[in-house]
Amino acid sequence: VKETGTYNLEVSNSSNCSVETEPVIVTVSESPSIPVIVYSGSTTFCNGDSIQLLVTNNPSLNYQWKLNDGTIGIDTNKYYAKSSGNYILEVSNSVGCVALSSNSVDVTVNETPTIPSINLSGPTGFCAGNSVIISVTNDTAYIYQWKNEFGNITGSTANQITIVETGTYNLEVSNSNNCFVETETTVVSVSESPSIPVIVYSGSTTFCNGDSIQLFVTNNPLLNNQWELNGGAIGIDTNIYYAKLSGNYTLEVSNSSGCVALSSNSVDVTVNEVPDKPVVSLSGATGF
Repeated sequence: VKETGTYNLEVSNSSNCSVETEPVIVTVSESPSIPVIVYSGSTTFCNGDSIQLLVTNNPSLNYQWKLNDGTIGIDTNKYYAKSSGNYILEVSNSVGCVALSSNSVDVTVNETPTIPSINLSGPTGFCAGNSVIISVTNDTAYIYQWKNEFGNITGSTANQITIVETGTYNLEVSNSNNCFVETETTVVSVSESPSIPVIVYSGSTTFCNGDSIQLFVTNNPLLNNQWELNGGAIGIDTNIYYAKLSGNYTLEVSNSSGCVALSSNSVDVTVNEVPDKPVVSLSGATGF
């Protein structure tokens, strides 16, 4: 019996005598329509992503999504698959009739690389002309691409990069499955160094004790000046210095960021000793 109805059996013998059984009432409930799982996009993706699986919604049905024949426990017409495996859907109605989806969906989730730790060769704030190396431990299974605030840095595909400019830097790490992660950003601030001063003077740098020579550079009120004699600080913070001692004179200038520049030239000064003043002796009167 496959249909709803009332059924009984008549039994007769060769004498044409018959009896009938008690009637049996059979009720056949409608099964739910067989659902079709629909999805868009690739069923192979990286860990952390997902794919939406869905069927046409019917509020009179109960939904039971299954992964590898195990119950997931999600009673909605859509499910976001995030794990590898075979997904099917079972629907049931109010009388307990069940239908399985006409199709299943195989999902493959690829592992993403581990986010590497950033190593720095020094401070990320420094003066122009210096640099900092940003690096990670090298892993030949990974592909590296350094980035700044403008996007990929052309040619920077090693596990380290030397930074000489202000900017925001990070590293994208990908594997053979094209799954990738990005490190946290490193902010680098490069301060301008002062212009290199040129020491100017006039006259001979060789003179007698008691004289001097003026050494000077173009004045810049934003800079600190430090004159040096034979590499030692003299302690004069002006753009002009009167050299009175023998030795090698240089100038170091610094700005508010602490960036320093040394003069492009040095001045060698030679101070000669003067003779001792002699004592005059008289042989007689100075009036005669």
